[in-house]
Amino acid sequence: MKKITLLVLLITCFTAGYSQTGRATRQPVKNSNNTLRNATLITPSPAAVIFTDAMNGDNSIAGLNARGYVTYFRGSGPVGILPEWFQGDGAAIPSYNGPDTGYVASSFNSVQNSDDMDNWLVLPAQNVVAGDSFTFYATAFQGDIYLDSLKVMYNATGATLPEDVNWVQLDNFWVDTLGAWLRHGYEVPATSATGVFAIRHAVVNSGPLGSNGDYVGIDQIDIFNSTVIATGSFDTCAFAVNITSALGGAVGIVNTVGPHDNTTATTTGDDPLLGWACFGEPDGGAGAPELNNTVWFTFTGDGNNYLIKTNTSCAGITDPFDDGDTQIALYSGSCGSLTPIKCNEDIGTTGPPYPAGVTFGTQLGTTYYLMVDGFNATAIGGGISNGQFCLEVSRTATVNCNDASVTAGTASQNRTFLCEGDTNTILSVSTVGAVAPTSGDYSGIGWIISTSDLSGNANAVTDPSVIAFYTFNSPVPTTSTRTFKNNGLIGAITPGNTYYWTPIVFGNAVQFSSGAPVFMNDLTFDPTCTTTGTSLGVDILLANDPLCTSGVSENLPGKKTSLIAYPSPAQDLLHVDFTSSVKGNKVIEVSDYAGRVVMSASHKVNNGVNAIELNVKSLSSGTYFVTIKGDVGRTAKFIKK
Repeated sequence: MKKITLLVLLITCFTAGYSQTGRATRQPVKNSNNTLRNATLITPSPAAVIFTDAMNGDNSIAGLNARGYVTYFRGSGPVGILPEWFQGDGAAIPSYNGPDTGYVASSFNSVQNSDDMDNWLVLPAQNVVAGDSFTFYATAFQGDIYLDSLKVMYNATGATLPEDVNWVQLDNFWVDTLGAWLRHGYEVPATSATGVFAIRHAVVNSGPLGSNGDYVGIDQIDIFNSTVIATGSFDTCAFAVNITSALGGAVGIVNTVGPHDNTTATTTGDDPLLGWACFGEPDGGAGAPELNNTVWFTFTGDGNNYLIKTNTSCAGITDPFDDGDTQIALYSGSCGSLTPIKCNEDIGTTGPPYPAGVTFGTQLGTTYYLMVDGFNATAIGGGISNGQFCLEVSRTATVNCNDASVTAGTASQNRTFLCEGDTNTILSVSTVGAVAPTSGDYSGIGWIISTSDLSGNANAVTDPSVIAFYTFNSPVPTTSTRTFKNNGLIGAITPGNTYYWTPIVFGNAVQFSSGAPVFMNDLTFDPTCTTTGTSLGVDILLANDPLCTSGVSENLPGKKTSLIAYPSPAQDLLHVDFTSSVKGNKVIEVSDYAGRVVMSASHKVNNGVNAIELNVKSLSSGTYFVTIKGDVGRTAKFIKK
């Protein structure tokens, strides 16, 4: 279930274009980043919703009008081949939530030639007060060179015509081309019984012959009332359960809080918009994180380091959390004005259960808030995880940056090459026994991909050869593993070259990006508190390379359609899996890189799948090949430590 780690891609590649745009565009994945880039996001603190529209219905002009919307075309020339707003195309950009077509879209094809585009989407009038919050999600094609801009408008008089003089512009921003649905939010500037918001797709020099504007999507529109008094439940941040008494004590002593139950909890108005981008919906990869049944805790820091994690088998639990699949986000500040600190989906486990946890250093006297939610596994055949859980609070030892125990561990890989066009083979890199410093705001372990061997480079993260970043983990798991599929999503990886996967442990890192840091490049590192491990080289071979055309396979346990040898590197025992069409004896040979046979033995085989073990302890370190004598084209490569 759901154990997928997202990879941040620095360079993406072109994919199929969108038919209604006519431009060479790139297709975004279904993803909710919730990181605001070009607009001011107001974190609402409501306990009631004034207006909400998931945009999952009919978003044609007629359908929008039936729900109280009004649309206007104010382009500088004749109307184009598309209306100003229309039903989203799920094949081009899937929706933020609901069915893939469940959003409203606007395109440059609403105008002709290189005319200016100005398409108004006016919401139904609402009774709002100053300080209420208006939010929506927007997206554009990933990496699009034809940039789109949106204007956000408010009219307190209730007038909808674009020419009305009472419109107030709240924002004018470029729509990000990150391949993500981003949430934008604004504070209602003036009280009105008939307040009207409008979203304008406004781009100059657009149209089929213009140099700007392509396609935008709008989804999940909400207006929140920020004046309603919250009900007294830890379902809201304002009524968080105080767990300060669980802090303190000796290092390693676990203080348990609970059990608590989030079954009847909701996503209330004071849940933050940021800080939970690591939540794993829909499939564990955090492509579209969401909130479902949030509950809140608070405590005051005492200056020590702590690990807080969930446990679904503690005393008193009768209805445990489904799969133990909790999620945690940590904040400082105050309700309605929270600052993200850390976020965690799973704390170093292959599960089930899938507990969540965070390690962090507290500041004496600082107030912290902890939000706990459950993973929504609906997309992978499950449901929304909820139930009873406990919090385990334990003080952690301080590991200084120069402590002799700090290490990036022992790194290994299951493959030494990948073939061009092979999108099924998965590279797995791991390091065992890593220990990171615990000092500073952020500490842990992460991985990077580079074009150079960065072994031991304390400044590896900022090295110009780095092309991609993985997520980081805190605390450091016993085994840190990352995977890679050569599916072309990293445009900087080209066949015929060698690339390097490198583990890095660190302390004293500070936040670089907005929101809770998730990926390695979300942090700024202290070189004096960073230890870079051994880089693992992987050759990305051309499709016509002999190793890609001669039937060589390597290290894919469980795939027994040809000849497989694993693990690689091997220490003492090598597992060899293969199929045979006859029953009898087969000679298994091991040869070195020069082709010399260094091991040969006869083995009884059956018709069908066979699995044998070879003792390779006596072999010298190096690269070897396993063959079945008499079988042409079946060879498996492995590395001996």
